[in-house]
Amino acid sequence: MAWVKGFAAFRRNVPVAYAWEPVIVKAARKPVVSRRLVMWDWVQESMTLRRGLTGAKPEAVCHWAFEMVAARLDDVLSELFPGTGAVTEAWRTWWLKLRLPDDGTAAAGGA
Repeated sequence: MAWVKGFAAFRRNVPVAYAWEPVIVKAARKPVVSRRLVMWDWVQESMTLRRGLTGAKPEAVCHWAFEMVAARLDDVLSELFPGTGAVTEAWRTWWLKLRLPDDGTAAAGGA
């Protein structure tokens, strides 16, 4: 799959603007297919700025990746290269967005 950057850094004297990154996915389980759900094999989101570390992933890219691997709320995320912690924070916001408002697990927090 691909993360296409609507805004990307351009380097002086470099003739090619590298404005996308490959995303390699191994699904945790088979996604549920329905007429309402179509998942794209790419996402467009601008690169992050001033996150303290080159390569920090935007929240929308992380949420897209979680959907692509068919993540569930009871899964556990292990961020191998934590860097800025952006992926772990995106996991938390994705978890909060998808959980039911009164399901009694608000204190669990996912991750």
